[in-house]
Amino acid sequence: SGTGLNFWAAQRSVNAPAPININDSTGKDVGAKDQNATSLSAVSFPLGVFLVGQFLLFCGVGALIPALPLYGKYIGLGDTVTGVVISAPAVAMLLLNYSAGRSSDTYGRKPNIVGGMLGIAAADAVTAMATSLPVIIIARFALGAGRAYA
Repeated sequence: SGTGLNFWAAQRSVNAPAPININDSTGKDVGAKDQNATSLSAVSFPLGVFLVGQFLLFCGVGALIPALPLYGKYIGLGDTVTGVVISAPAVAMLLLNYSAGRSSDTYGRKPNIVGGMLGIAAADAVTAMATSLPVIIIARFALGAGRAYA
């Protein structure tokens, strides 16, 4: 195992990091190939769960956007106000993306993602039950805040 490390040390450039020699319990070098396989399997399940959650989130968003103008007309909203209701999440994301990124750097990504997803669920529930314009706009703004953090 020492000869392999010396070969790589001689071949690398001055600024490149030195390769890591990974040994198992017998002292044999297990190499980067096995390490990558292990880290891929450790990441696959959580990544799959995350991607399924994001897929469901965007299916919900995709289903709501065409229905929202019809719902707005049903409760008596004009076209301009319906546009404000539809754009409220984008405005919230514009205002909160920077602070959400800073929060993610400070507290970690997982708490922000979970909190954002819970905020999205709550905002969607309030949007579905809203019967007045201020409640709809606040709920849609909260949806954008949840998206910024998720």
